[in-house]
Amino acid sequence: MSMRVKQKQLPRLAVESKQCCGCGACRAVCPVGAIELVYGRRGFLEPQVDESICICCYRCMQACIYDESSKDC
Repeated sequence: MSMRVKQKQLPRLAVESKQCCGCGACRAVCPVGAIELVYGRRGFLEPQVDESICICCYRCMQACIYDESSKDC
């Protein structure tokens, strides 16, 4: 009998660069330090998740303050 283990998906942070203000909240709450803020193509800080470290706890997604309805961070 084989057991299938459902693998969690990596958190999706700042799908578009305009969705991130570079505040670092996601990085601050990551319990394993899997998130780094790097400069993107447009010169703004964006989160980058290291998939070899990430434990898929999704704390970063819960901490993200981005709100589509707001232009302010």
